Amino acid sequence: MKITGNYFNTQINKKNIQSPSTVEKTGFKEHLQSMDSITISASREQIAEAQFVNKLKSQIGADVKSGTPAEELDNLADQISKGQYEIGANEIAKKILLAGSES
Repeated sequence: MKITGNYFNTQINKKNIQSPSTVEKTGFKEHLQSMDSITISASREQIAEAQFVNKLKSQIGADVKSGTPAEELDNLADQISKGQYEIGANEIAKKILLAGSES
């Protein structure tokens, strides 16, 4: 967070406060430069995390839209109904770890 100000350490009184007519005479840009401002920005880690999340969202969206061939789905359904389908935890972990390395 960055806080900048022109009136810190000064006593605010009627001399420091400009009237609307004074603002019009000096110009709006100069008036804005004489005002305090606060800038709030994300850290590099927050930006990197947001980019990572957006990348994963787009990859998952592309995978969902691409679909799976009907033949592969039928094969999986047969394996499940026969009780022969096994979930390969190592294969799932590899896919998760490799998803972050793809660019």
